[in-house]
Amino acid sequence: MVFLLPGFTDDHIDESAGSIWFYCRCLGSNSYPGFCVVSVCCLQNNSMIRILVCFFGILMAPALSAESRSMSDKLMQVKSFTADNGLHVIFHHRDDSDTFTAQLVVNLGLQDFSCKDRQAPHLLEHMLLEGTTRFDRKTLRQRIRNLGGKTKAYTREESTYYTISLHSDYPDIALDTLHSVISEPRFNKQDFITSKQIIHAEQGSNSNSTSPFGKPIPVLTEMAKAQLFKGTELYCDNLSSPDHLRLDYIKALYRDHYVASNMTLIVIGHFDEQAILELIGSRFMALPMLPEPKHNPIPRWQPDYATINARNALFNPEANLHLYLPGVGSTDPLADYYEIIAEYFSEQLYYEVRGAKGLGYTPRAHLDNTTRYGYIEATTKTTSRWLPEAQQSFVDLYQQLQKKGIPEKDVERIKAKLVLEFESKQRDHDELASIYRRNRFQIRETGKMPDFVANIKQVNAGKLNQVIATRFPPNPLIATHVRPSLYLTVLQFVLISMVVTAMIWPLLRRLRKRNQS
Repeated sequence: MVFLLPGFTDDHIDESAGSIWFYCRCLGSNSYPGFCVVSVCCLQNNSMIRILVCFFGILMAPALSAESRSMSDKLMQVKSFTADNGLHVIFHHRDDSDTFTAQLVVNLGLQDFSCKDRQAPHLLEHMLLEGTTRFDRKTLRQRIRNLGGKTKAYTREESTYYTISLHSDYPDIALDTLHSVISEPRFNKQDFITSKQIIHAEQGSNSNSTSPFGKPIPVLTEMAKAQLFKGTELYCDNLSSPDHLRLDYIKALYRDHYVASNMTLIVIGHFDEQAILELIGSRFMALPMLPEPKHNPIPRWQPDYATINARNALFNPEANLHLYLPGVGSTDPLADYYEIIAEYFSEQLYYEVRGAKGLGYTPRAHLDNTTRYGYIEATTKTTSRWLPEAQQSFVDLYQQLQKKGIPEKDVERIKAKLVLEFESKQRDHDELASIYRRNRFQIRETGKMPDFVANIKQVNAGKLNQVIATRFPPNPLIATHVRPSLYLTVLQFVLISMVVTAMIWPLLRRLRKRNQS
């Protein structure tokens, strides 16, 4: 980047151009640019032209320095504070948006419970949305929908969160409704029964058991993750049921965990900050001011890499192939290294399994680090006929990755790619809230978002390949989801026919006797 002052030509500042170029390089390294200009340009020669150029550079330094900041700082400028009652609040102004989003995150998720009680926080989430002491179910929803907004809630591994988005003219309605959901529960018996039925509907079953004619894909992936983190209950190898949970238990859960010190309120959009602070003060300051509840420690685990073969539906020709590797969470210092590894492995799978051999539909790999305990998952869809060859390709490419690592030129290429993707991506409020939710503890501690761009740029190929060599197992965990073999298919068909015949035969005999009489 070269700046020309009015009236100057290239001939006038041919040497200064090199100095100014070095000045721009200093900007890129986050140095204070004025010092670069003075030390390189002014000390070279005391000519008036160079002094003027240097003086111009010093005057422009603050603006240029701000212009050269990492895009992660520009895109995700947040304000963070902790209220007197312990509630953590994150603000992100988006003055070009007509949407206002408020999300309340409770540090209570599925992984805080045993596999038996896994649905407890999920059941509590549904009960809170069934209505409040001020608004019944219909009024609660219509209050937001009539303003063109939406209400959503999810229970994840490490948190439960409630989101309201609507037009930026109505932030008071959003915050008042969110406050009512969180702090004015009804906890009646009918809502308790309805919420259990909703969970069964979401799971696609009316009990904890799955169909004898095949396991659904979500069950397969949970089985694989449970095996990857064997020795813990971070993941469960089957769907859990809410049927045994009691209402008193859910009430106690709410009392102990839905306290201000265990929550983060995320506010995104176009809003008047002072007005929002007053709304928070009048609503959320009434939340209980109790110590942050303790979470059960996670024991050490020993991964089990034995292959899992699960049966698909009887007449479904589709086969699903999954490969799992240990990873790290989003706050781990090595998270960016694993991100690059997953991206490179995904490229190799696509070029080989789909491009060169045509064995799978959109094979890909990604790092799932939305919790403190991440993993890499590679997947593809294929058919029963091509599954063995696709599976062997997955294993071969993984072993090649482990043996040879990633070339330095590819590491640098993927780093640049990830930075450009980050900077150019259009993010809606839901995605921004998701990013802040995952990084809420770091924001609370430092007052700002982690610098994704800077973290990616500091990754080096040597350390990355050391991670691959020392942290990845000799063989990955493979999980397949395929329809039964011909023998099992015929056997199942015969068994089904026998059951149906046994049920119909008495009826046919009675009809026959009646006709004879």
